Amino acid sequence: MKDTVITNTSGLVLVDLSNNDLTGHIPSCIGNIPYLRVLLLGGNNFIGEIHFQLCNLLYLTMLDLSRNNISGTIPICLSHISFHAPQDDHAYLAGSHMLSLYGLYEDQDVELAMGLGSYVDILEVPWKVWVNFTTKGISYDYEGNILQNMSGINLSYNRLLGEIPKEMGNLTQLRALNLSHNQLMGPIPATFSNMGQLESLDLSYNHLNGSIPIELTEMNALGTFKVGHNNLSGKIPFEAHLVTFDKGSYEGNPLLCG
Repeated sequence: MKDTVITNTSGLVLVDLSNNDLTGHIPSCIGNIPYLRVLLLGGNNFIGEIHFQLCNLLYLTMLDLSRNNISGTIPICLSHISFHAPQDDHAYLAGSHMLSLYGLYEDQDVELAMGLGSYVDILEVPWKVWVNFTTKGISYDYEGNILQNMSGINLSYNRLLGEIPKEMGNLTQLRALNLSHNQLMGPIPATFSNMGQLESLDLSYNHLNGSIPIELTEMNALGTFKVGHNNLSGKIPFEAHLVTFDKGSYEGNPLLCG
């Protein structure tokens, strides 16, 4: 995917290139779209690492890179993004645009498709838009003023390595975090307890080890919690709301006990 595809389009707050067969690396120039709110690149064949320039998207509220072949580690700098819409959003979004690109197939020239009206929507952002985003283990179509009301990161079904940065606990406004189906290792960061708004946390199907931090019992907003199929050990902290999750949330950890 060529960098010029994105840099030639200004004023974007929403980019949806999901569920195509786009290949290559995620263009680093996406990090130059200063007011981008929603970036949906899931369901493609992107490779390589998550470029640090994506961390320049300081107004981002929703990031979906799931179902690709992305490798490397989770950039610590993602924790510098607030994932929270500012209070003066209505004035700020006036005259903004969204880009939706769909119906592509493998190796198609993306820049050529940009010139075909049947493939591309570049529209003024309506106050009633919908975005598909997976949270709480279910794929939802979020409608309404999504740019203000939802925030989430979905990096699932990739080939991410290394430890989960403890700095991700700084994402105090995040509502959904899905890191499942990767090759992440190391402990679950106790700093996750700082994410008081988090409603859905999926860390299943990785290589995480150590115990489940007792601090996670402080995450009172959690409605979905999945840590199954890792290498976790020790006693499950059945306290507070963690006692409400069924065995399926923890299964596949032979050394984990109730």
